[in-house]
Amino acid sequence: MRELIFKYALKNALDFGNANPKAVIGKVIAENPDMRKKVKDLFPVVEEVIEEVNSLSRDEIEGYIKSFTFEEKERKKEQKLQELKCAEKGKVVMRFAPNPSGPLHMGHARAAVLNSEYVKYYGGKLILRFEDTDPARVMPKAYNMIREDLRWLGIEWDKEVVQSSRLEIYYKYARELIEKGLSYVCTCTAEEFQKLKIGKVECPHRNTASRKNLENFERMFSDFNEGDAVLRFKSGVDLPDPAMREFPLMRISEKKHQSILLLRREFILL
Repeated sequence: MRELIFKYALKNALDFGNANPKAVIGKVIAENPDMRKKVKDLFPVVEEVIEEVNSLSRDEIEGYIKSFTFEEKERKKEQKLQELKCAEKGKVVMRFAPNPSGPLHMGHARAAVLNSEYVKYYGGKLILRFEDTDPARVMPKAYNMIREDLRWLGIEWDKEVVQSSRLEIYYKYARELIEKGLSYVCTCTAEEFQKLKIGKVECPHRNTASRKNLENFERMFSDFNEGDAVLRFKSGVDLPDPAMREFPLMRISEKKHQSILLLRREFILL
């Protein structure tokens, strides 16, 4: 057993400069699983051997290690992108839509890289869209932080969209949804609507006439205050996921946007 410990101590020292007891024990147990029950007895021997190995010069370590053989583990196959159903070369458009509240974290990076690789694979386009319509969640410096992080990751994008600069477009579609009877203005308190949602009960404002809903929507720009009203989508009260039941599309925000000067009170697009 001492010889096996010596073997892996030499390899660990060669790879990392100094042998590490835990790393060596891990290798020994991997080759001899029965030694797992004798770790306490194994540890003093490992420490003794490691002390010896760490006192050797690199040339001496390389000389000793030549007398040992190491099994080469099969390398993991490189993972390839899964084909996207119905995707056509040159027609794939993907987006990366961060909230500019700070620099990217690992979760953001994973999504950005994956979308970027699909776009490269299909010869498509990548859109960078800043979801910044909630002033409370915006940090002005974050826009450039995100751009710099993406460039560092080797990601290029074909188009950039700043969501807060497109509010008039969203208002237009909000009015169209109201006219078609697909959304409504709800003035329930958050607590009241939560009870209705959990109980699968329709909001009392759900069946308000479209004309009245349009009037209430315009009042969200003037008469109503923050928290007084939200625009909800008629998704249905029986959906299995409570978060999807009559979810909000827009709510009032009276906070000033830190990055783009808004001349009047705007909505947050949810």
